[in-house]
Amino acid sequence: MSAPTLQPIVIWFGRVGDMILLSALLEILHRRFGRPCLVVGAGEWTAQIYEQHPDVAGVLWVRRYTPFVLDARWWQAVRTLARHRHDPVYVCEGDPRKLARVRRMLRAARIDAAHCIFITDHPESLGQVNVCDQLVSLGRLTPRALNAADYPWPQPPPRGAPMLTVTPAARARSLGGSALHRRLAARAAAAWQSPHHARQQAQAHRRRRALLAH
Repeated sequence: MSAPTLQPIVIWFGRVGDMILLSALLEILHRRFGRPCLVVGAGEWTAQIYEQHPDVAGVLWVRRYTPFVLDARWWQAVRTLARHRHDPVYVCEGDPRKLARVRRMLRAARIDAAHCIFITDHPESLGQVNVCDQLVSLGRLTPRALNAADYPWPQPPPRGAPMLTVTPAARARSLGGSALHRRLAARAAAAWQSPHHARQQAQAHRRRRALLAH
């Protein structure tokens, strides 16, 4: 008897480059659990990045700087997450302040820790210097509440790299002069090779390793 399909929840309040890299993990989880992911991010542009992405069923976004008690979108995300209490949750956030917001959200949605994987709890994932490799390593893990054998590593193997889907509507907006979409396209193209992004990856890696040391 095959295991039931589940909808993975993936949470990261990252920047544009981070959220593009996140697509490497989304493919893995989609193929392991059988259903496209629900992504939770900070900022309306998160939904635009994953518009019609094959590995994403939907995006919940909260306001980045608004206190949660005043953010209607925060409460909307909590209500939606509460309906997914039995689905696997992968938390990619490593910043202590943002991580506190994520934990508060999960508590409000009454999601049991046994259904959650936090990247900060897994030094084997953080040991990878490249952020994309960290995410791929995280995708190999399974929450304690689930049987890992029921959700094996995909075959053929996943691409292990980010993928940004540009819809015809997004392409039209970009050609029409949308600064946001031009910026997204430029950052996607530079995600692997930019020295600045490499420095950001190294800084994020050091912050996450520092969390483990405490």
